[in-house]
Formats: sequence, structure tokens, C-alpha cells
Amino acid sequence: MPTPADPIIEAILIDEEEFRGLLYDDATGLPIGPGSIVKGNPTSLYGWAVNKSPGTKAEGLFIMRNRYTAVEVNLATEYEWFATLSAPRQAVLVCMAYQLGLGGLGGFTAMLHACSVGAWPTAATEMLDSHWA
Repeated sequence: MPTPADPIIEAILIDEEEFRGLLYDDATGLPIGPGSIVKGNPTSLYGWAVNKSPGTKAEGLFIMRNRYTAVEVNLATEYEWFATLSAPRQAVLVCMAYQLGLGGLGGFTAMLHACSVGAWPTAATEMLDSHWA
């Protein structure tokens, strides 16, 4: 069971630990990417050394839910026809955008056009004829 938030602890940690959305080396402060040499600990968010305290399934689900909800909002904003799709079709596009990023999904121009006009066999063919599938 999660513990309730403690405003004093949160205020101290927010003040002492800079929020960093990307993984970084806590010894150098440099971002970690492919090929990086890490001198300290891979760290993210508010000083979370991910190798010392692995994330929990509950934390992962919390982050995933926040992220796919944001993706869904972005899709509804970007594609006016998105809201007219059935829930399963919306779910497929949300999952694709979650996995590929919105820019990656945007590269599926023929598939997106097919979705916008309800050409489902074409949309399916375009999805399956990709590295993503």
C-alpha cells in the first residue's frame, strides 16, 4: 500500500534534486544515451538511481497510464477524425504512438490517411508492411 505524500519531504527533495526527465549519470550530470560510459549511477526524475532501486510494477503502470493518456489527448488534438473511431481502433493508434512516438506514428502517412477515410483493409496492410509490425 503506498504511503501518503509527505509535503515536507517532497519540498526538500524537489529543492535538492533537480527534475531530470531523461536518464543521466549522477557523477557527471551528463545524459546517458547509446554508447555512454557511466561513472556514477544511471539516475532519472528526482534523483532516482535506477540501478540501486529498481522501479516497481505499480510505478511502471502509473507512468505508462499517464503517458498513454497524454498520447491519446495529443492524437485527438492532431487528428480531428480520431474521436470518431471505435475504441479498438483508437487503442491501436494510441499503442502505436506510445511505442513509436507521435513523430514515428506520423511517418505512417498512408495508414493515417486510410484511417481518416475508413479504409480499414488499407490501414491494416500499411501497418503490417512496416518494421513496427
